[in-house]
This record gives sequence, C-alpha cells and structure tokens, in this order.
Amino acid sequence: CGNQDTCEYCHIAHPKRPARFDRRHREMLCELSLSDWAGLVFPLLIERVCKIDSSGEGRRLLDQAARAANVDLNSLSRYTPRRSERVLVLTLKTMSVRTMLSNVMRSAAQRGLEIEKFLEELLEYLRQQSVL
Repeated sequence: CGNQDTCEYCHIAHPKRPARFDRRHREMLCELSLSDWAGLVFPLLIERVCKIDSSGEGRRLLDQAARAANVDLNSLSRYTPRRSERVLVLTLKTMSVRTMLSNVMRSAAQRGLEIEKFLEELLEYLRQQSVL
C-alpha cells in the first residue's frame, strides 16, 4: 500500500507489526517443564538457524547450548502445545531470529541454564555472516 502508516483502510497487503513477547507469553514459557521448554525452543531455533546458515556452524553452536542445558537433541520430542499455548508458538515463529534468541536467552537465564555464552556466540556469528 502506498499510504503505508497513514492508510486507514484498504485491501492491499501491509507489513505486519513485528512479533513481541508480552507478559503472558513470558509466563507461559516460564511455566513449561524443562523438557517441554527444550522441546519447544530448540526445534524452532534449529529450524530458523538452519534456514539462514548453510555452513552448519549455527547448528553446532545450538548443539553446544543444548549439551550445556543437559538436553539431548537426538531424543528430544517436539513439544505439542496446548490450545492456550499456540499463540506463544505462533509468536515465536514470526519473530526474527535475533529477537527469538534474545527471548530464549532471557528465558534460559530465568531457568538457571548456562547457555547464554553459546547463544551469544551464535548471535555474533550470524551477525558476521550478515544474515541478521
């Protein structure tokens, strides 16, 4: 739409507002058990990072983060969200990788998981590759 932010109504596609975590999303993520949290977060991160990084370095850093959190990615079952949590999953999926990583780092720190170093390294690596 040529009117962009000043458009009051039309049928032409407009850019969507960037997804953001609100208090409810943060609480939902915090209330998940570690296995459910890992089953939700790691598959989404792996999917997104592998799309933008073909070298495998991003996946290696995610594997290190998972090991530091005592999560075995090979035996991890993907978390199936309850109906009330589907909005959380959709919000995570529509976030940029940078925003998703920031939210995951914050959530991991609240859980006492020491994976921030690996996720920071991943973020820096993706910045250097100019994919963020």
